[in-house]
Amino acid sequence: MISFIQKLYNGLGFYLSWWACVMGVVKYNQPYFGPFVMLLFIFFHLLMIKNKKKEILFLSIAGIIGFFVDSIKAFSGFITYNGVFSDNLAPLWIIAMWIGFAATINHSGSWIKKRYLIAILLGAIFGPLNYFVGNNMDALSINMNFSQNILILSFVWGVSVPFLYYLAEKINPINK
Repeated sequence: MISFIQKLYNGLGFYLSWWACVMGVVKYNQPYFGPFVMLLFIFFHLLMIKNKKKEILFLSIAGIIGFFVDSIKAFSGFITYNGVFSDNLAPLWIIAMWIGFAATINHSGSWIKKRYLIAILLGAIFGPLNYFVGNNMDALSINMNFSQNILILSFVWGVSVPFLYYLAEKINPINK
């Protein structure tokens, strides 16, 4: 059973690490600051859980998925990221966000497990919202009109979030 303190750390840790990724690129021009903070979050996250090997496997797969999904957005010109080592690949800070989000799935986000309609809706709403925040803060630039952007990002995140929950259940079911 995951304690309230673990869930609180997990949710707040991800939230703060997410902001570190954005602010590292936007305010400090340090694209590796956020991934470093996310790495610390993941390190302490792993100290608190039982099945570290399965969690590391899941987080690694989520990072690979995030790399490919956001690299497709970059390569296609749909999104231009700041703080990149290549214009055609997802930056490390966005991959760190994918991994950090995945770390919440079995923990602070565990209430969504097996509620795939909720996962679809939350992904379709909050996925694009995160990109709008990044766009408004100049961490990235969205290179399409608003309605195209909403449709594409809502679809991508409406599929990605439930898929990550499904994958988490198959690889690393909630520790009981």
